Amino acid sequence: MTASTTAGIIPTATDQAAELPWKQELNHLPIPYKPHTHLTGDAAIQFTVRVVKAYGMGATIRDIGEHTPRSFGTVHRSLLKAGVKLRGRGGAHDGVRLPVA
Repeated sequence: MTASTTAGIIPTATDQAAELPWKQELNHLPIPYKPHTHLTGDAAIQFTVRVVKAYGMGATIRDIGEHTPRSFGTVHRSLLKAGVKLRGRGGAHDGVRLPVA
């Protein structure tokens, strides 16, 4: 294989440096958490702190859920419990934006 064909297959230091900042934040989590288990104590606190930081860096709830073994609902609840004001949904708005309650 030549250097050009291996570039997309094997991650290099350059690829890791180009990784999104919120992904780097979530990489500090002790993953994998066992699926279908509740996070308690220090694990829950660490998860929430990292999720809040990642969300603040621009990650979506769905992005975080896909990058961690946790559901959309778990990530959403963690953000709400932490007091984070959630961003509005994306997509087309037909030029009209409704006020956020």
